[in-house]
Amino acid sequence: MIMKKRLALLLAAVLIMSSIAGCGTQSASSGSKTVDIELLGSSGTTYQVAVGVADIITNQLDGYRMSATGTTNTAANMIAMKDKDANKAIYMGSYAAFVQCQEGTVAFADYGPDDRGRLICAFSFGNNGLITLDPNIKSIEDLNGKSISWDAEAVHTEHFRKVCEILNIDVDIKCLGFTDKYEALTDGLVDATYANFTGDSGTVMVPVTNLQEIMLTEDVYPISFPVELQEQAAQMLDATWPYTATVAAAGTIPNQPEFELYGSASVILCCYEGADEDMIYAFTKTLCENADQLGNFDTSCKGLTPELMVSQMGDVTEDMIHPGALKYYKEAGLWPAD
Repeated sequence: MIMKKRLALLLAAVLIMSSIAGCGTQSASSGSKTVDIELLGSSGTTYQVAVGVADIITNQLDGYRMSATGTTNTAANMIAMKDKDANKAIYMGSYAAFVQCQEGTVAFADYGPDDRGRLICAFSFGNNGLITLDPNIKSIEDLNGKSISWDAEAVHTEHFRKVCEILNIDVDIKCLGFTDKYEALTDGLVDATYANFTGDSGTVMVPVTNLQEIMLTEDVYPISFPVELQEQAAQMLDATWPYTATVAAAGTIPNQPEFELYGSASVILCCYEGADEDMIYAFTKTLCENADQLGNFDTSCKGLTPELMVSQMGDVTEDMIHPGALKYYKEAGLWPAD
């Protein structure tokens, strides 16, 4: 009998200690269910950032677990979202694709307008331009009968096809991954490529690492992409083109003059309007408070701040931002953005 009483007391003590130990956290292990959220990213640089975002949310936001899923391009992210639960998926996209999805144009023409998307924040990846290793190619017109490697981004690809149509030239566009497009250029598989730079318009920009490596052994030449031509192509697509004139100053490419770029390469994080407000609030707050960690996953995000995550969304109105994200921005004094 005494032994049974001792065992009972010991069991009661264990249960009490377990209860006390479990009262200090708000984790899934304390009885709450872990919420799994999928982050639809894209191949190349943006996928690395998606991995970083997923890592931050999983490790810093109690009760949530996020995984990054790589897709072919940002338009594919938005199309895939149409079949997702608004409370279980967030997606990355270019601002151009976001606007065109809302309008039902370009890659979204077969789906019609979809205005359910809401912005959470944005990251700037610099700017895009055209380059070649052939000194005889000085303009887009000189690409007639030649080939160019391009990111696997449906919106931008369709836009460039319209540019070729305007100029009445035949260019073989090869859609490749981020690294593959540069390798195709150095291997002689294409005559030009769509390249990436970081920096502000009118300044000497910094080429991405892949391009810097090419510059160590090859002479690289820029191909200007006139903004008037970009806008004309957008009109043919009956689509909004949210880019402004961007110029890389002389010296961006060694021994080369300034040249016009294809516009900024900003990426936005989005969700659907029906996503739970508390969830998006917690997501936004956690990401902003840990923004400096994203630079560990991609150098383009070094120096990222909550202020930049808001301002880089561009000229947007409150109704375009998810209420959960907007609530946090107002509480943190980040909205309205400077």
